[in-house]
Amino acid sequence: VHYMAMELVAAGSAEDILQSNGRLDWRDATRVVADACRGLIAAHNAQLIHRDIKPANILIAADGTVKLGDFGLAKPSDSSAVSMTAADRLLGTPHYMSPEQCRAEKVDVRSDIYALGATWYALLAGKPPFAGDVPLQVMFAHCSNPIPDPRQIDPRIPIAATALLHRAMAKEARDRHASAEEMLADLEALMLLPDELEDAPELLETPAQTIAPKFIPPTHLQKHWPVWVGLAAAVATLLLALPFLPNFSKPSTAIEYSTPRPRPTAQTIPPAPRNNPSPSASISSVAAPTSAPTVRRPVRVIENSRLTLPISGPANALALSPSGHLIAAASIEGGVTVYDWSGQHRRTLWSNTPMSGVAFSADSSIIYAGTHASAAATGVPTIHRYRMANNQELPPFGPTSGAGISALAISPNGRFLAAGLETAGNTQILVNLFDLTQNAKELGGLREPGNAITALAFSSDNMLALGGDDNTLRLWQTGQRDAANEIEMGTPITAIATSPDGKIACAAQGILNLYAGNDLKRRAQFHIPDIHALAFSHDGTAMAVGTGNDSHGEITIVSTINFQPQLRLNGHTAKVTGLVFTEDGKSLISASADHQMKIWEIGQVLPRPQLPQTPQP
Repeated sequence: VHYMAMELVAAGSAEDILQSNGRLDWRDATRVVADACRGLIAAHNAQLIHRDIKPANILIAADGTVKLGDFGLAKPSDSSAVSMTAADRLLGTPHYMSPEQCRAEKVDVRSDIYALGATWYALLAGKPPFAGDVPLQVMFAHCSNPIPDPRQIDPRIPIAATALLHRAMAKEARDRHASAEEMLADLEALMLLPDELEDAPELLETPAQTIAPKFIPPTHLQKHWPVWVGLAAAVATLLLALPFLPNFSKPSTAIEYSTPRPRPTAQTIPPAPRNNPSPSASISSVAAPTSAPTVRRPVRVIENSRLTLPISGPANALALSPSGHLIAAASIEGGVTVYDWSGQHRRTLWSNTPMSGVAFSADSSIIYAGTHASAAATGVPTIHRYRMANNQELPPFGPTSGAGISALAISPNGRFLAAGLETAGNTQILVNLFDLTQNAKELGGLREPGNAITALAFSSDNMLALGGDDNTLRLWQTGQRDAANEIEMGTPITAIATSPDGKIACAAQGILNLYAGNDLKRRAQFHIPDIHALAFSHDGTAMAVGTGNDSHGEITIVSTINFQPQLRLNGHTAKVTGLVFTEDGKSLISASADHQMKIWEIGQVLPRPQLPQTPQP
């Protein structure tokens, strides 16, 4: 007689907690899902696919132990069975089923990852991602509807959590995490986010009536959470214990990183101790907590770009039009080279004028470029502008002081153009501001002692980040007299980038700091030599780093969720001086001192989680 025995877990399931207490704090929800993910690792290693992951099957004991239960629908991973019985009866729970399971197609471990992602959403939002009483309606939503954003319910949830959730719940299995180990690595890294990141103003503007009761069981979250997983098969009893994670560490890159340790609080309870893989020679963790190891994965390398476009000189600046149709690179030897996206049409502007900054207007109709100091014969820098639609050069303008333009940036609202200056003599102006809605009217500048500005970028709230040879990163609110915040970097600043969700990256002589927001509290530090360019993806989950010297150029794409290198792009024969992601995150454009621009297709090898375009009710 074959039988199945299961342990009695008196405290109940995650579903019971949702019914009695409401949705969980994002850290508590992530802890529960991370421990359930460890259970999935054990199941998948035993060649089993669960096929019914949901809150009701995640059991939480009184001491906080998380257990993955109900393997009644589990099947061997090498089986060709689909999600229907012989009598065509549906197997699984529609509210948490993957699209391929809804379509009765063959499933693999990535179906469990989708279901765990849907379960995570339920713990964060207090309800399944797609509601409805009719199973076919819910299944259709899993296959067709945009993945909802839990931040619409709780804005305090980090945007990195939403991006990770949307990757786990991608419609196509190939766009999800390839394994439970890979998902666990991202979940563990997410839990390392410092508390300061939660305190950002945009995460606290929540009406009081929308905040659900906090999940604070009397003992659940006051103890470490060891991991035990009970697995049962139809023909035998299978019990697996998982006290330790295996060591997945693999050397992969020359990047060294560190992350600040989160402060222990009532909502920041460390997980149960596990064996921590020792840092490899090529990646070392300087300050990361030893209780939360991160799975290391080999870095993929791409040697060939989709398109290589020659430019008229060594590039020192790069811009992509907001429409995504035009690419421009500036050079101190050959003006500005402009291509359409296909690369078939090329135009060179101001070919006899050395340029050192380039930007597009918000409507993509006008291109701006600043003269390099070597072009300013009269000692006055100039900003040229050109209307692309009718091939019309417009009257130039510029600041009344400085030796040349070193960098240009246009604010997200399209109103302001900032020009970084190569200062000369006793001038104390670091950057000048112009109002593009008033025919480039000069509004004044930031007057502080300093040297040449080498990098600047606007944040999503129109704050300007700038830095240069005086070793200081400054944040300037346009229209104010003084810098709103500043921090000493110790060495000259070579590159700056900002992300839509408020992150700021600043490179200075081999040190790359990543800050959580305008308060300049450091979130991570990377040790990367010879950085000349930085760029964030539009969802803020990836950062491209351009490096190199006179004979070699390289691009490394780093995750801002787990701080690990994801992809390396080789092909430039000199330093990389400009980088920009396309809006959909599927392509990256680079410019180099080797007289070339390159377009890299990264969407298939670096899946970018997509946020919903319209808020969900």
